[in-house]
Amino acid sequence: MHLDPSPPAPVAGFAETLREAIAARGTSLAQLSDRLRRHGNPVSIATLSCWQNGTRQPEGVCSLAAVEELETLLLLDSGTLQRRIGHSRRAGRPPKPRAPCEDWTREGPILDTFRALGIDPAASFNTHSVHAVCTTDAHGLVDTIHYRAILRPPSGRAGLIPYIDLPGVPTDVWPELTAATGCRVVQRHAHSSRMAFGMLLAVDDPPEQRQSALIEFTLHYPLPYPRDRLVTYASMYRTPELLLHVDFARSPSPTWIEEVTMVGGEEEIVPLPPANRTATTVRSGFAPGLIALRWGYGSREDGADPLPL
Repeated sequence: MHLDPSPPAPVAGFAETLREAIAARGTSLAQLSDRLRRHGNPVSIATLSCWQNGTRQPEGVCSLAAVEELETLLLLDSGTLQRRIGHSRRAGRPPKPRAPCEDWTREGPILDTFRALGIDPAASFNTHSVHAVCTTDAHGLVDTIHYRAILRPPSGRAGLIPYIDLPGVPTDVWPELTAATGCRVVQRHAHSSRMAFGMLLAVDDPPEQRQSALIEFTLHYPLPYPRDRLVTYASMYRTPELLLHVDFARSPSPTWIEEVTMVGGEEEIVPLPPANRTATTVRSGFAPGLIALRWGYGSREDGADPLPL
C-alpha cells in the first residue's frame, strides 16, 4: 500500500516574512546576530540564514525568545513572526517544556504546578518590564516583595499570569499574595511535595496586540514560613527591563552581597559592594534564566542560602 508522505511543516510563511523584514530594514545577518547576542539572545549567522531560507525554523525556549527580539529589532508588530512558526520537523516526540534553568532538580514540581494551574509554561504573557522591591525583617530575612510588571500578550492568549513560589525547604505555610493593581488572584495550588506554591493572576483589562498592561502585587511570607536571604527572578523568556532591589532599613546592613545568574545551565556569581542599607541590580535584555540577589552576615565562607534549584 502506498502512503502519501505527510506535508512539510509550514515554515515558508515564517521564512518569507523574516526575509522581507530584513530586506526592508536594510540590515545584514551579521548585524542582527551581533545585536541579538548583545541583548542576551545569541543566534549564529548560519542559523539566521537557515531561518530566512526556510531550511530550519526556531525551536526551543531560547530560539523563541530570539524570535520575539527579532520582531523588536525589525520593527514588526508583536507576534508577526511568532505566529508564523510551523510545527516541528524533528522526528519522534517533541521535547517537554523546561524550567528556566536546564538543571533544576525541582523541574518536576514546577511543571506539575504549571499544569495544575492549567497553564502552558511556554504560553504565558511576555513580560516587558519587572520591578521587584524586597523588604527584610529584623534578622535580614525576606519579609515582603512588591512586584510591578508591564506585560505584553502574545496574540490569542488569555490574560492569565502564573506565579510560582519555591521555598528553600518543604513547608505547609503558604506565602500570602495580595493583588494591588490591574489583577486579581483566581486560583492557588500547593504541590504535594510542599516545595512549590502556585498562584494564578487574572489581568483585569487584558491588553490588545501591541498594547501593554500594568499589574502590581505583593508577596508576604508569614512566619513560620522558611524565610531566606535572597530574592530571585526566573523567566522562560527574555525580559527587556529588570530591576531587583532589597531594602535593609529594618535590619542590619549585610556584610556581603552578591548577584547570582544562571543562564543556559551555567552559574555566575559576582560580589557586590555592600551599599548603605540597600542592594540593587538592573538588567536590560535579561536572557531566559534566573537572576538573584543574595546576602549574608559574617564571612561569605560560612555559607549562603541556596538558590531554589
